[in-house]
Amino acid sequence: MNIESLKYYTNVVEEKSISKAAMINHITQSALTQIIKKIEDEFDCVLLERSNKGVKMTEYGELVYEYAKSMTDTFEAMKERLFCIKNGCMNVVIKPCCALDNQLLPNALFQIQSTYKNIRLDVVLDDKEKIINEVRSGVTDIGLCMGSILDDEELSDTHLGNERIVLVAGHDMDINDVISIDDLDILRIIDFSLGSYTKEINAMLERCGRDQCYVPFFSIDSISAIKTLVESNFGVAFLPYDSVKSDLKANKLKEINIDKFNLILPIHMLTRDDTSLQPMLRDIKHTFMKTAKALFGSQK
Repeated sequence: MNIESLKYYTNVVEEKSISKAAMINHITQSALTQIIKKIEDEFDCVLLERSNKGVKMTEYGELVYEYAKSMTDTFEAMKERLFCIKNGCMNVVIKPCCALDNQLLPNALFQIQSTYKNIRLDVVLDDKEKIINEVRSGVTDIGLCMGSILDDEELSDTHLGNERIVLVAGHDMDINDVISIDDLDILRIIDFSLGSYTKEINAMLERCGRDQCYVPFFSIDSISAIKTLVESNFGVAFLPYDSVKSDLKANKLKEINIDKFNLILPIHMLTRDDTSLQPMLRDIKHTFMKTAKALFGSQK
């Protein structure tokens, strides 16, 4: 078995279709089916259940996918970095787990790009847990996360500032400006699936004496799409204040206050331990810290 075979397997899982994965990889469907069969034979277990609706992972398939995805991502990151070294540049992967519309990310990126000419920045929005794992393994150089982070000896965790999470509704939605925690039960809440604060919201609700977790109406991974839906009175949403402040000012959205509820989450910068960082990455890390101090200095 080789990395390419594992990559084919992850493509099949993500596309939920052997035919679609075969088309993406420019190979025949029968050839891809044989590759998957060889992987299953080598592991001596069934990884995928086939049906006329596509493919679905078995319990074994889920485990193999988790490790295969990590290995193929690491392999692709290695190729990217080799390419940059050969061409006299450096590839830096930065992953935020939520939209940082407070200017931290764009300001820091501008400073980095202005200082280092032979650098390639890959900035990709991703899930918090995946970012933490990728920073730990070295696939991602810098992770920017909101909310609670467990102590990890392999990671350097720097607190950059704080972000307030607010409940917003359409400006003309028929809803009181102040509601109780129990009123959440009757609202259609749209969840930002890449946000890292759902767990913190529920922990805050529990501290306020609420036994049940709030249940989102549905989830979507785009803040701009959520704002459009909320503005159309399709539902309400918990979002970072800095991502909606211009919409609040323009009277497209309005903030709904929840009695005795105030959620402010820390913004973390995660890297490998400083001793294992290349000098340029240490400089880039300090650029983020200086940018954060200028933006959030009054919070500290």
